[in-house]
Amino acid sequence: MRLRPRWYELITARRKTVELRLHDQRRAALRPGHCITFANTDTGRQALAEVVGLRRFRSFAAALDAVPAAAVAGPGADRDDIVAELRTIYGTVNEEHHGALAITVRMV
Repeated sequence: MRLRPRWYELITARRKTVELRLHDQRRAALRPGHCITFANTDTGRQALAEVVGLRRFRSFAAALDAVPAAAVAGPGADRDDIVAELRTIYGTVNEEHHGALAITVRMV
């Protein structure tokens, strides 16, 4: 999975433990124990993480009602800012169609 530099640095520093994505066909195949390679979109650096939990939600907002914002975007993160950023990346139509998936990971 590709991550913008900010998100990549947070996840590799273990300050971000949950990745929020659309619950599309590719993500529907994920299971606990699977490994994900995260790649920094700017540098191409890669890091490996193990999926330790999955939770499906109807929207990013619903996911962030259940998952602490700090787990998704690091300490001091704001729920509404995260939702707005995710909607600019994925679009509201995609979010409404697919729903959201909270992927809890552990760096390996």
